[in-house]
Amino acid sequence: MNTISALRTIVPAIFITLLTSGSSSIDRSLTVEYKTLQNAKKTRDTRRNETTSFSQYYLSDFQKFVKEADSKISSNEKKIAKLKSQLQQSNIEGKNITTALSQLELKNSMLKSNLEIYVQNGTGNWKEFRDGFYKNLSKFDLAYNQVSK
Repeated sequence: MNTISALRTIVPAIFITLLTSGSSSIDRSLTVEYKTLQNAKKTRDTRRNETTSFSQYYLSDFQKFVKEADSKISSNEKKIAKLKSQLQQSNIEGKNITTALSQLELKNSMLKSNLEIYVQNGTGNWKEFRDGFYKNLSKFDLAYNQVSK
């Protein structure tokens, strides 16, 4: 009976010792995993903020472009109206001038509709669209300058 009572006190002591010695290594691995998880969360949050900032910049840049393009188209309409008025006042008529004015109106109208379609549908890279749009605006300005001479 001495051995049984000795085993009854030794076995729980060994079991408790094993649990407590193993728990510190478990605690250490859990602490490392917890820190890794916290770092991953911080990285994710940082990237979300960067993405949000980039998206806001991108959207702001696009909105500025659209506003500027609308302003330029409106300015073109005023230029055409002014040129028509000047031609009517000077009583200059001719098929070439009328055709040139009609072409200017058509080019400006195409610029306006292309912009509206792109804003509504938004297909493709908008920076490529912007570059093409600016080229077409330059062509319009060249044509306008030729007609207004």
